[in-house]
Amino acid sequence: MPQLPAFNPLTNVNESPHVVILGAGASRAAFPNGDANGSRLPLMVDLVGCLGLGQAFQAAGFQKTVDFEALYDELATTGMHRSLREEIEAKVWSYFDRLQLPDAPTLYDCLLLSMRPKDCIATFNWDPFLAKAFLRNREFAPLPKILFLHGNVAIAVCIKDRVKGFSGDTCSNCGAPLQPTNLLYPVRRKNYKSDPFIFAEWKELEASLQQGYMLTIFGYAAPATDVEAVDLLLRGWGDNPTFELAQVNIVDIKPEEELRKTWERFLCRTHYGTTRGAVARRWLWLLSKMTRGKKTRSPGSSRWHSCMRGLRRCLPRKIKADSLATHVSSRRTSAETRQKKVQRRARTGFLVG
Repeated sequence: MPQLPAFNPLTNVNESPHVVILGAGASRAAFPNGDANGSRLPLMVDLVGCLGLGQAFQAAGFQKTVDFEALYDELATTGMHRSLREEIEAKVWSYFDRLQLPDAPTLYDCLLLSMRPKDCIATFNWDPFLAKAFLRNREFAPLPKILFLHGNVAIAVCIKDRVKGFSGDTCSNCGAPLQPTNLLYPVRRKNYKSDPFIFAEWKELEASLQQGYMLTIFGYAAPATDVEAVDLLLRGWGDNPTFELAQVNIVDIKPEEELRKTWERFLCRTHYGTTRGAVARRWLWLLSKMTRGKKTRSPGSSRWHSCMRGLRRCLPRKIKADSLATHVSSRRTSAETRQKKVQRRARTGFLVG
């Protein structure tokens, strides 16, 4: 028998966590014009071109150099061209490590500020944007926990003391500099247990999925080389006692039928929704309104508005990336109207506290 979520009728707030899964498509959508210097956010299908790896693959005898996942998987599986593999890994790290977060508030800034400490954002991406957005927002408000399922260029760890931090930090226990995390590359047979840090990140995500009421999958395509990852996600979500009542939202540009086929094991009846296009304007605005209770940092509250205003007080007024924050903050309603909306969303299962 399904279990009800941790809903508090006194505050009309759902206390169960909201889990957001980010794939490469999320970073591409969040930074359509690239990083602060215009460097493009590569997807796996265009990573070879972005990093200038085409000639190296051709020199090694590969004729088709479009699908990075298939190419790297073949290198890893056969064990051939070790020097090429090392060159690829060095270029991947160098490219992503150079990416700079734009000064203007981004979709990732808004995503972090719209969620609660009990919520969770887990990313498959190597880029540093979620980590850097977390760093520049943590002084303004409590933020959700962030997990890096395939490692990240901006995250560092002390394996001995099991301490996780950011690049350049030192271990809070032993005082030694934290070491860069390993990046998990696209191979069909991934061993998530071989790296202690990545294994621990997956265990945390599994716990959040088992307790969550809303799951959002943003820009993650569940490629063939991620079969084990999808199974791990399902193990956590499938063991959730509120599975039959919980809501899944998929943010992707693909047709709904294709998305449903990809994620059908995660869906229960019609308890899901899909969003295509205008992601920042349509989905994130809804997310930020859904995930706050009356006594928390809601988009219409002065605290949320001051956070966003204080975050980029020094910037010019006309910033396209800031239009979302301005739009959401200006959606002020009377207490009575807001209460009715909260109650209506609670009945339809869209409110998370």
